[in-house]
Amino acid sequence: MEPESAQRLTKRNFVMSDGIQGFIKKTLINWFFKNVIYTIANNQSYRMMKDMFALNGWKNLVHIYPCLDKELFDSFGLKYRTNSQKENIMLYVGRIGNYQKNTDMLLEAFKRVDFKNWKVFLIGPITDSFFLNKKSAYEDVIDAFFDENPNLRGTVVFTGPIYDPKTIFDYYCRSKVFLLTSRHEGWANVQSEAAALGCYTVSTDVGGADIVSNNWQFGTKIEQEDYKGLADTLNKIIHGGIVMDESKQIPMEQLTWDYMISSRMIPLLNS
Repeated sequence: MEPESAQRLTKRNFVMSDGIQGFIKKTLINWFFKNVIYTIANNQSYRMMKDMFALNGWKNLVHIYPCLDKELFDSFGLKYRTNSQKENIMLYVGRIGNYQKNTDMLLEAFKRVDFKNWKVFLIGPITDSFFLNKKSAYEDVIDAFFDENPNLRGTVVFTGPIYDPKTIFDYYCRSKVFLLTSRHEGWANVQSEAAALGCYTVSTDVGGADIVSNNWQFGTKIEQEDYKGLADTLNKIIHGGIVMDESKQIPMEQLTWDYMISSRMIPLLNS
């Protein structure tokens, strides 16, 4: 749940109807919130919802966000890599070309980066929306980008969608930097996975970017629409102006589902 939705719902105590219909909903909601555990990922939304739960005497809200499936990761025989073992790769995973994800910001930044021997892989479908079965006009934007910047062919690589989790995990393990330029997010699942597997976060301040980057100790916050600031950050990473200090990152184990359930869900169930 994104903060705007949480704010709208908490203002009405989760009951958007009036009259008899509103009374019935209020009665049902009161029962459900007292007897059912609810989880929420987005930190801002959690704080809003937590206040509303406290006012109503409800105690069954827990802050649980997407994490790495460590059991699945281990089943593939893949190994965690330290920064020195990784390749000079920057990685983006998600939909490409729609308004929410703000691919334009990435492309504008890439034009201003001296990549040296680094590469950028953008994994995901090129789409104007959630509909993936039709040609997107953004393919023309990407073609124009390479026409204007032919030197970036082979450096900036659009792989298309990859649905095999082993391949995605392998990209995380190989990559030093994870990129996210979204205008808004509830919580970007891929961001947790990338951080758990040692990627330095370069992101707008959306979803759980502040959490997975350990409050930006192992990451850099980029302002919305600031493609020049993004380019400056990437240049500093490439040329050594930003040191990615692994001692500042959250330990992998604390970004796994096992840890999340045992540390947050089980205590609530036992209380």
